[in-house]
Amino acid sequence: MRNFYQYQKALSRALNCPAPLRRRLLDHVYQTVQDFQAENPDTGWPEAEAYLGNPEDLALVMLECEDQKKLAQYRRKTHLWKRIVSVLLAIGLAVFLICGIYIYFVKSQPLEITMTDTLVIYSEKEL
Repeated sequence: MRNFYQYQKALSRALNCPAPLRRRLLDHVYQTVQDFQAENPDTGWPEAEAYLGNPEDLALVMLECEDQKKLAQYRRKTHLWKRIVSVLLAIGLAVFLICGIYIYFVKSQPLEITMTDTLVIYSEKEL
């Protein structure tokens, strides 16, 4: 059994729509629960939850009543952002791996040091 906060959280996750619409729908559900409890003062949250039904099913029903054109536009927009973020993460991972492999091979090569000194010899006789 869950409380209203958990139900509202599950409903919010199930509502795949813009934030202002989601807030309006959640406020409507909250008002519906308030009205249900005002009409039936001897009932508790379990009865109200049974009245509302499953959060995922309620979200589907609520979204069916909204403008499908706007919802489709929102889904395309969020899908585009998810693709952009995925591509950027893949590029970042590839750069990280390439740098790691390069550093590994540079560090694993033996370091060759060549030392050169200049030896100056002074002649003992004067020219």
